[in-house]
This record gives sequence, C-alpha cells and structure tokens, in this order.
Amino acid sequence: MIGIIISGHLNFASGIKSAVEAVLGEPECVTFIDYNTSMSSSELASTYQSEIDKYDFTLFLVDLLGGTPCNVASSFLSCNKNIEVVSGANLPMVLNAVNEKDDMTLNELTEFVIQLSSESVKSIRPLIEGPALSNLSSDEAFL
Repeated sequence: MIGIIISGHLNFASGIKSAVEAVLGEPECVTFIDYNTSMSSSELASTYQSEIDKYDFTLFLVDLLGGTPCNVASSFLSCNKNIEVVSGANLPMVLNAVNEKDDMTLNELTEFVIQLSSESVKSIRPLIEGPALSNLSSDEAFL
C-alpha cells in the first residue's frame, strides 16, 4: 500500500488538506504535515518516521526544493528504497496522486505526478487569446 505524505512550511499542508477534502472528501492513506518554526528537524523526522512505518511505500509531496520538509524527507531515501520525494507540490499534483495511488506502483506514481505537474503549469494568456492573437503585440490585440 502506498501512503502519501504532503508536507511544507507553515500552513501549506493543512491548506492543501482543506482543498483536497473539499474536492475528494477525506482521503485514505494520506497525511498532511505542516512544518513550523517551533519544530526542530529531528521532530519533523520523527513525525515523518511514524507515518512511513504505516505503509509499504511512501510518496512525499513537499512544497519547496531545498527547504527543511524536503531535506528531512530526502534523508530517508538512502536507507529506504520504498520512499520517493517530489518537490514543488501543488493542488493538481496532490489531487491526482490521491486518485491514482491505488492503481500504480510507487515509481509510476512518482513519474505521473511530475509529468502532470509540468503540464498543469500554464500561462493563461495564450490559452484565452488563441494562437492568432498571442502573436500580436498588446497594442494590436486591442485595436
């Protein structure tokens, strides 16, 4: 069974949790862990470890590459081949990971959320203006 841990600075994880629950209801095998300034890295690692122990495989979705939640989660990679860590977590990534986790291996799920994330980040102007209008200068588009 794959467990998913969403973690990030301050209220990142709890914010994602409320959005996930609004869209999907309360997900199973998903934990949301906020990292705040009163926590030490070792406290965060202990919290992570207690969640890792619940699952056969664990996918961490963390907010920021190089931040404490990412670094602490990454510290488990060398001693456990059943863990993956993906940074840059966002709502589409989390929603799709929750929906697909029971139908994929850990490696498939990891690749899926990375690909999905890159596809979900878009500049909206070209989408609404269409190809013909996006080639015009802003002055020409409004003439």
